[in-house]
Amino acid sequence: QQLCRLSHSHRFTLQFCLWDFLRDLGETTVGGAEILKNLTDDDRAGFTVKSMSDTRIRNVARAFGWWIAKDCCTLSVLKPVDFAALKKPARAFMHELFVHVFANTQLATPWLASQDLPGARDKGALEDVFLKGAKLRALALGLTYYLREAFKAGDGFLDWASQIALQVLQSSVDVM
Repeated sequence: QQLCRLSHSHRFTLQFCLWDFLRDLGETTVGGAEILKNLTDDDRAGFTVKSMSDTRIRNVARAFGWWIAKDCCTLSVLKPVDFAALKKPARAFMHELFVHVFANTQLATPWLASQDLPGARDKGALEDVFLKGAKLRALALGLTYYLREAFKAGDGFLDWASQIALQVLQSSVDVM
């Protein structure tokens, strides 16, 4: 966390790690043109979706949720993701990721899934995270689509957090 705050190269490396992970989940278009062009068939094989454990998916989502919420990296790491065409494992990962982003903006220590969702509701901390991600129009549109679909019905903390995120994203898209 501290290294990412201090060094752009560490944030960049973290971004590539996330893209590799998403490709392992079956999202073959994630990673940028040069990376994808240079991948061999062996590289594309990597982990298959079948070999990816639910525990690993949850743990990676938990880690990135904390890092995004605590400004170690921004939502812009998700810029190459096509949110409208996510495969099932990547959708599960994204849902877990955003639950952790929402929760960790409100807490001083990482939120663990076994705990109740936070009762505190600091709108400003949540808005800051999504304002940074909303600078890229395509990402803001993709996040808007995904959050509307993933957090459709509900009440309580997750509904509140997703509505705040959607408001921020929508206002930035309207300004662009």
